[in-house]
Amino acid sequence: LRDPSAVNPLAADLGTLVDHRAGIDRDFVSFQDGATFSYRRFAELVARARGLLAAHGVEPGARVALMLKNSLFYPTVWLGVTTLGAVAVPVNSRLGPNDAGYIVRHSRAGVLVCDSETAPVARKAAAATEREVAVIEVESGNHEPDLLRSADPRGAERAMTRTLAGVQYTSGTTGFPKGCLLTHGYWQRMGAVAVDIMGLGPGDRILTAQPFSYIDPLWNVVATLQSGARLVVCDGFHPSTFMGTVAEWKVTVFYCLGVMPTLLLKQPEAPHDRDLALRKVVCSAIPPQLHEEIERRWGAPWVEAFGMTETGINIAVPDPDHDGLVGSGSIGKALPHCEASVIDEDGRDVPPGVVGELRLRG
Repeated sequence: LRDPSAVNPLAADLGTLVDHRAGIDRDFVSFQDGATFSYRRFAELVARARGLLAAHGVEPGARVALMLKNSLFYPTVWLGVTTLGAVAVPVNSRLGPNDAGYIVRHSRAGVLVCDSETAPVARKAAAATEREVAVIEVESGNHEPDLLRSADPRGAERAMTRTLAGVQYTSGTTGFPKGCLLTHGYWQRMGAVAVDIMGLGPGDRILTAQPFSYIDPLWNVVATLQSGARLVVCDGFHPSTFMGTVAEWKVTVFYCLGVMPTLLLKQPEAPHDRDLALRKVVCSAIPPQLHEEIERRWGAPWVEAFGMTETGINIAVPDPDHDGLVGSGSIGKALPHCEASVIDEDGRDVPPGVVGELRLRG
């Protein structure tokens, strides 16, 4: 596993990483509507996002909630927040005012950025807090909204590895959502691990189909910046058209969750299934009984990986072990940056074959 400094010696923080790529006049990200932006243009827009936020009083350490649909503006303003030294708080764009309001209140966000589609809910969420929350609204689906293009560029604040970059809320399965505190170092490590697992390089095209309020598209952005690859962003996951998009954009690698291949297999076979540039898929919770069929249909290895919002990517099936573990349900081995064990109720390691609780240490 490469250390983030091996990917880019300057990139102790996300601002340095963006600035380091600003001189590259090569495609960085494309969207399904055909809009494509270079590394250079993206860095320029991130600088304008910092200016926009600063003009609204955002200072280092401030919490900024983001409730937006997928567009270039999302990763632009996310990095604008973090590289200003502030703290980004993604809010699922599908939430209602009560759930969104809880996250805005609990995170102590003083600014909420939304688009015209999410604005009705976002404004109710902001109004329901005990303190004043400034709302910045942009046009839905606009990659370069007028507020952004008219903002004055601002330089990045230099942050330490342990500087807080975001509060990412989990689903709250056992109660209210929990806010995970994620640092600049966390995001750099996530990107570096993804670059290694996926084998990303400048010739790759990586695809993401999840909303940017989830963690996966965000580490896709960081990994793309680190590797010099090109990111393709879908407006959502649509099983009937997903593999067609993979073929159309000549995607070489992507990450997905276990429910996605199950839904993809239900689609009728198509000529593009065997006309892919795809060389690898990284997936969490691959259905074991479908693993062989998945690989046979799309002609590429699907590799299991395990992680959590709190900890990042921790466990994965190494490439040399892949063939022997297809269909086994194994999640692989602990990656070099962490340790893993399975313990019983008393905290003792259990022998092979005995059910226990997974314990991780960074």
